[in-house]
Amino acid sequence: MDATNFKCWKDHSNRATINKGSYKLSNMAVVQFRRGARLLFYKKAHGSNSSFLIADFLKKKSDISVLPEDRSTPRGIPALKKDSTVKILCPLMPRSRALFWEQLPQIMKLLILSILFKS
Repeated sequence: MDATNFKCWKDHSNRATINKGSYKLSNMAVVQFRRGARLLFYKKAHGSNSSFLIADFLKKKSDISVLPEDRSTPRGIPALKKDSTVKILCPLMPRSRALFWEQLPQIMKLLILSILFKS
């Protein structure tokens, strides 16, 4: 899998609607997205007798018909996490698994700070 297999999606969710409703993934057993619909259809149980509930969680003015651009580079993980994993766990792993961790890209510190302060 390459970085270009993923899109740079922006958050178009309406936080007020999400906070009011009970739209938590932990409460959903079945989730359905239908082509052309801006709604999320879900069930709280796996039973075929129960009908789908509707969650309208997107902002009204968001344009979701246009696909965002592809990611150009992999996101990576923090250098501290990678270094500690490689140092402690890689000697215990099979070589094929250790190679994954050794070749995993690292995330830059400035990018981490920007992600932390956005939320």
